[in-house]
Amino acid sequence: MNKRSLIVAVKESGYIERLAEYIRHSPFGEEWQLTAFTNPAALRHFIRGGYAVDLIAAQPSILEEMGEPPIGVPVAALIDQRGQYPQGTEVLQYQPLPQLLQAMSAVHAAAGMHTGVRQGGANAPVIAVYSAAGGVGKTTLAIQLAQQAGVRGARVFYLNLEQWNATSLWLGDDGPE
Repeated sequence: MNKRSLIVAVKESGYIERLAEYIRHSPFGEEWQLTAFTNPAALRHFIRGGYAVDLIAAQPSILEEMGEPPIGVPVAALIDQRGQYPQGTEVLQYQPLPQLLQAMSAVHAAAGMHTGVRQGGANAPVIAVYSAAGGVGKTTLAIQLAQQAGVRGARVFYLNLEQWNATSLWLGDDGPE
């Protein structure tokens, strides 16, 4: 299972240390990978690098310096009190950590990012169907997996590396000429 990528950007390194330690030992850490920044320029460089990002939680000043987030990535402003970031979603920065992480998960879920299918970038899932034995249903399984992923909105590329191509039986074509 791929972990979701949580980006946290705050100016206080002590805050990040305590948050990282809590996440490491909590059930939240089984689903999320934390990448933390205290420098807006480093965050901007990371975002432009095309790394997978599932949620950005940052202080408003850092969000302003960061610029536009990647398209489709939910953003939560970590605030001290309500009303500090009227442009978007607010999450109280200083609250019990279980509630903080629950609020971040809610922001992610509200953005419709809970489907489990990640598109593009270096995090594209690769599924291989392999068996040394013939006639065990490799092609059938591979085509069904590709079809189901496509139905669920994932971009799919099917590659058959078998010496004897049985795909034409399923797809109804005579293959390349």
